[in-house]
Amino acid sequence: MKLTVSAAGLILLVATGVAHAYSQGIVNAQWCADTKQGTVQEQDRVVKMPDGQARGTRSASELYDRAVAAAKGGKDDEAIVWLTEGCQHHNSEAANSIRQERASVLEYLKR
Repeated sequence: MKLTVSAAGLILLVATGVAHAYSQGIVNAQWCADTKQGTVQEQDRVVKMPDGQARGTRSASELYDRAVAAAKGGKDDEAIVWLTEGCQHHNSEAANSIRQERASVLEYLKR
């Protein structure tokens, strides 16, 4: 019996494998990198971030970039705050997964 795999099937297998290779904390951090919208709720805009400034209308991807810079600069606690209190402030489950999987998230940010 000959087994044939279509190109689309192969792509699906590879994509599925790659998606499952990351922890939920990393997936939630990636969401931040991919989200270009800013904070919508007025009360969320005034929350102070590690740079001392209010979150304002910065997009999730801008906050992710700050997390990457902090992680690469050896400021691991600050990097986690950028992700959890910054771009994932509205999603407590996502923020908790980032905190729980801190080591793998930081490794991902530093790559």
